Order: sequence, then structure tokens, then C-alpha cells
Amino acid sequence: METYEPAEDSRMLLEAAIDWLEKNAKHNMHILDMGTGSGFVINGVKEFLYRQHIDAHLLAADIDEVDVPNGVEFVQSDLFDKIKGRFDLVLFNPPYLPAGEDDRYLTETERKQLIGGQKGNEVTLRFIEQLPEHLSENGACLLLVSSKSKPGITGNGVKKANLRWKTMKSESFTFEELSVFLITRSK
Repeated sequence: METYEPAEDSRMLLEAAIDWLEKNAKHNMHILDMGTGSGFVINGVKEFLYRQHIDAHLLAADIDEVDVPNGVEFVQSDLFDKIKGRFDLVLFNPPYLPAGEDDRYLTETERKQLIGGQKGNEVTLRFIEQLPEHLSENGACLLLVSSKSKPGITGNGVKKANLRWKTMKSESFTFEELSVFLITRSK
């Protein structure tokens, strides 16, 4: 099975996760890496927690069957369909590119990994709708967002789900700006 190879977006999400964990990691926390792909992000989180001597329950989920590192549980699931429980940290680097004419050159697997719908944000908006029932009381979600998939609409989706967000990290690249949204419960 082809997996999404880590690039700037995966590295940026992992950096944001480590930043968040440096301030918030605790023993027995539950962490979910949604759309894990190659397992790059969850593996980086696992290594960080190991160095900090923090035990945590790590779950990786993906729409396709993928290999994950030892010590990480895996569930094949379309977003939260087969995910049970609440998490202290949810990580998601969704497919965020809008559909286009050039998609015909992509394999079905590449389409699932890259294309987030006609506008690029449909997968992200479905994820946000389902997030509140899987976020612990003081939990957080780190969501990667691209300027190509209309981040303002994503922000409105977060508010509609009765959650709040702020930009934790942002970086400009040649063809897009990537941001990591920190999403928490509204208080």
C-alpha cells in the first residue's frame, strides 16, 4: 500500500505536537493520529514521550490499512467511524487539496491522500463535525490547514461545532500557506 510520504506539512504538524506536548504532556494521556499515513507524526510523538519518560495510549487511524510503529495501536477507519473514546490530543493532517482536472493522473490512493473534496475542505469539515464527541474535557486538536482549502471556512466549521481555535503555527511556501490550528472546547 502506498502511503503519503512526509513533507513540510507533516513536519510542521509534528513540530506543533511537540510544542504542545512540552507544556501539556501527562502520564496515561490518550493521543490519536487521524489519517496517519506513513506514521511519521505518531512515531515522532512516541519518541518524544519516550525521551520524557511519559507513558501514553497512542492510537493511529487511517482509511487504508497501514503499518504503524510498535507501541501504537491501529484502527482502520473513515475519520471517527470506528473510533471509540475521548482523546487528550488529536492530530490530523487531512487531505486538503481541491479537486481539479489534473486529478485524473492520480491513483485512487493518491486521491484519498491529497484531495479533500471539490473545495479541498470537505474532509476537514466532516472531521470537525465529529471532533467534539471525541475530545476530552481539556483536550486539544492540532489540525493542519492549507490556504488552498479556504481556512476561514474551516474556522467557521470549528465555531459551528462549538469549539474554538487559534493559529498555533504558520508558514508560507511557494504555492500555499500552511497553518496548524489549535482547537479546544469553548469555555
